[in-house]
Amino acid sequence: MKSKAILSLCLAAIMLFMSACTQNGESESSSSDAISTENVLQTEDITTEEETTAEATTESPHPVLTPVTADDIPYFSGGSKRSDYDCGDGVHMKVVTSVFEREYLTYIESLKTQGYTEVSAREVKEEYFYTFSREGTALIASYSGTERIARLTILPYNPYEAYSDIYGVKNAEQGDVEPLITMVDSGNNGNDVGMSYIIRTTKGSFIVIDGGWVGIGEGKKIRNILKEQNTNGSLPVIAAWILTHPHSDHYGAIADVASAYYDEVVLERVIYNYMSEEMLAKSDVAKVLNDSTAPYNILKKTLSAPKKWGYTQVIKPHAGDLLNIDGVEIDILYTHEEVAPDISALEYNNAASLAFKVNLGEKSVLFLGDSTGTNMLAMAKRYGTHLKSDVLQPTHHGRTHGKIDVYKLVLPEVVLWDCALSSYKEYENQDYNQYLIKNFKRHYISQNGTVSLSFKTLEEIAG
Repeated sequence: MKSKAILSLCLAAIMLFMSACTQNGESESSSSDAISTENVLQTEDITTEEETTAEATTESPHPVLTPVTADDIPYFSGGSKRSDYDCGDGVHMKVVTSVFEREYLTYIESLKTQGYTEVSAREVKEEYFYTFSREGTALIASYSGTERIARLTILPYNPYEAYSDIYGVKNAEQGDVEPLITMVDSGNNGNDVGMSYIIRTTKGSFIVIDGGWVGIGEGKKIRNILKEQNTNGSLPVIAAWILTHPHSDHYGAIADVASAYYDEVVLERVIYNYMSEEMLAKSDVAKVLNDSTAPYNILKKTLSAPKKWGYTQVIKPHAGDLLNIDGVEIDILYTHEEVAPDISALEYNNAASLAFKVNLGEKSVLFLGDSTGTNMLAMAKRYGTHLKSDVLQPTHHGRTHGKIDVYKLVLPEVVLWDCALSSYKEYENQDYNQYLIKNFKRHYISQNGTVSLSFKTLEEIAG
C-alpha cells in the first residue's frame, strides 16, 4: 500500500494529460465523460519509482509532464482586461483583450530574451500563431487581429518535440494508395444520424473522424469499412482518430471499437481537445462524468491497458496547429480555447466543437463538427478565404448554427450531409441550407448510404 501511495504521487503530473474526454448520453446534447488521469499509465504491476521512471521514458507513448499554471506564463504588458482559463489536461491560458498588434509583436520578441526558443510561426489573414519551447514546456502565443485578443497558452510538455513525426512536417512523402474520403451511414434507427467519416491516406493508413453513436453497430461498421479499404495486408492502421466534441452521436462509436475490436485495428493516435472536468461539470454533459457504465470508461480502460491500446498517443491540438498524418495535413482552426473569455457559452458543448481543415494534394475538406453560429462567424472573420474547401461538412448535421456568410467563403464542390432524410427535409428550407442546395450541385446524405469519394478527383468510388 505504501509503495502504491508513493507511486501515485510520482505519476500525478503525468496523469494530468488525460483529464478531459467525455461520454455517452441519450442525445447529442447529453452524454459525455472527461478523460481521467488514469489513462496515461497503468500501474498495477509497478512496484518502485525507478521502474516507473524507466517505463515512462522507454515505453510510454505519452510525454513526461512538467506541471504549470497560468502564473508561469510571462507577463503581457499591453492590452486591458486579463483573465485565466483552465484548458484541461494541465494546460492553462491567459486571455488579454484590447491588444494592439504592435504590443503583441513586442511580446513575441521579449519571449526570445526570456529563454524561449521559437518553434514555429504562422500568419493567416490577421491571425498570428507563434509557438515556443522552454525546459520541457511549450508556449503558444496567438493573436487575433479581428478580435484584438491575445491568447497565451502554456503546455506542461513540448508536443513539437514529443510528436515531431507529425508537427512541423513539410513536403511529406506520399504513398501510392488511392486516397479516399468516406462518409459512413451512421444511423440511429432512422432518427438522429451521427457524424462518421474515414479518410484513407496515400500510405494506406486511415484517419477516422468522430464515428457516430455507441451501441447501435457503428463500431462494427467502421471496422468492416477499414478492412474492406485496407491495402496493407495486415491489420488496418488508424493513424489518427479525431474526436470533435463530447456528444454521443459523435464520439460514441470509438468505445464500441475499444471494447469489441481493439485487437482488429492498430490505433496510433487519438486527437481531441476537451474542456476541463470543472467546465464539463457545468455543461450539458455533466450527468455522465461519474457514470461507470458510460462508453468512455471502456475507452479509458483500453487506453491504459498495455495489451490493448496502451501504446496509443493522446494528442491535444490547439488553434493554429498544423498536423501531418501520413501525408494528410490537418489545419486546426478552432477549439473551446478560442471561445474564452466568453466561457459561459461552453455550457453547451457544441460551442466546444473542434473545427479543422484537411488538405491532401490539391483537395481539401472543411470539418465543422457541431460548431455554433457564433463560432462560425468568428472563424469567418479570422480566416476569411482560408476557409475555401472542395468539400464541406455543414455544421450540426445541417440543422441549426449554419451561416451563409461562412458558406460563401467555403464555396464547396461537394456537400456531405451527415443527417437523416427526415432531418434534411425538416431543415432544408433554412436560408443557410438553401444557399448550399441552390449554389452547389453535388450533395450526399448519409442515411442514403455510405459513400466513398476519391480524394484526388472527388469522383464517387463504386462498391
